[in-house]
Amino acid sequence: MNSVGNYCLHLAGNEYQNLVTGIGFKPLLRERSVEFETKGGITREQLIAKLRHVRAESTMILSALCEDDLSREVTLPYELTDWNRMNRSEDEAKDRMSIKLCVLYW
Repeated sequence: MNSVGNYCLHLAGNEYQNLVTGIGFKPLLRERSVEFETKGGITREQLIAKLRHVRAESTMILSALCEDDLSREVTLPYELTDWNRMNRSEDEAKDRMSIKLCVLYW
């Protein structure tokens, strides 16, 4: 079982990987497996700051999209160890997962 803090770290990492890296072409700065192993060591305030920082980066990237961007394909990078932990084979891990960009307006 994972704590609320672990899920918040995972949410921040997931949003960063998908939006900031995948759509915004920024370097992947994520250690997915660590998000679930962290026990303490981060305060409530630090966690909120991390979530807000990632959301601000995502908002800037999504705000800069043009109509043509909405139909382009996006490649999401994964670390091999993280890919394998998600029950995918090593052969599949060599290929990058491509998804169609879908933006939800709220």
